[in-house]
Amino acid sequence: MDKAPPADENDLMPPAQTPLPAGYSFRRPTVADAEAVLAVAEAHETAAIGEPDITIDDVLDVMERHDPATDEWVVEHDGDIVAWGYVDDTFGGERARILVTVRPGHDATAGPLLDALVARAAELATASGAGGVDVRASAVHGDTALRDAFQAAGFAVERFYGRMHLDLSGDETAPEPPAGIEVKVFTELPDREEAARVHHRIMDRGLGGQRQYAAADFETWWANITAASSVPLDEWRVAYVDGEPAAVLQTSNVGIAENGGWIRNLVVHPSYRGRGLAQLLLGTAFALFASKGRTWVGLAVDTGDPARAYDIYEKVGMRPKYMIDVMKAHVPSV
Repeated sequence: MDKAPPADENDLMPPAQTPLPAGYSFRRPTVADAEAVLAVAEAHETAAIGEPDITIDDVLDVMERHDPATDEWVVEHDGDIVAWGYVDDTFGGERARILVTVRPGHDATAGPLLDALVARAAELATASGAGGVDVRASAVHGDTALRDAFQAAGFAVERFYGRMHLDLSGDETAPEPPAGIEVKVFTELPDREEAARVHHRIMDRGLGGQRQYAAADFETWWANITAASSVPLDEWRVAYVDGEPAAVLQTSNVGIAENGGWIRNLVVHPSYRGRGLAQLLLGTAFALFASKGRTWVGLAVDTGDPARAYDIYEKVGMRPKYMIDVMKAHVPSV
């Protein structure tokens, strides 16, 4: 699949439909801007939820996985970065994700920045041969300025996510699996590729058909997993029932800078639901993080998940730290 061609290096203006206010300008970011970008995101999140929920590793991970020369923009004012955004087309196909973060007091830059990113998403859809792309974006519930910018650009609320949180005591121990159930460490399985395929198959069966799941073939999915620096495969687990893979736990290093553990995905094969596998893997994760000295654990969950994952997380003591509005728009190719 061909990627859209990079923008002309001499063209510093994106194809935005809405001009920036006077005194502001676009440019492409570089890795050297990571700290300045982090400061913008921290200010934005502090205003929205009371404290930052992003680290320098998160910013660097984005810049490693995307090409800032094509898929990212920053907005400057008086020489300072005041807004940042990017298009995430990691898995290709007909879905993409957009992030926009703006320093408080510079809200008028959100619309033009969003226009530029939507235009890039349309280019990516064209390059992939798709007739258009479903673009998703998110805003903390209550962040009316950003939500208004998305709605003005044609986005509508699709669903709500809960950012779940649990403080760890440090005394957590892994639960004993019931008879017939084994929990195995991903990196200790004899065939690494087959272990990865097990994770991929269970994700496809467990999440397939859900509106938030962007399916990808195994090779694309695994290439993106191994390319990221924030994936601790030694923490991943597979639960087996009578020798058959039934559920998977995936973590990431999101939150590690704040001494937290992060659950990336927890998926149970539909044929094995109702057997307590989700609670078993959650307890395993809590004990694992506690053994590493982590003081909290977090994850994000669709509150409308048909598997009622939100209820399971509440059952084990997790509570929503804040809610996120997920917005969606269909963008035609160009």
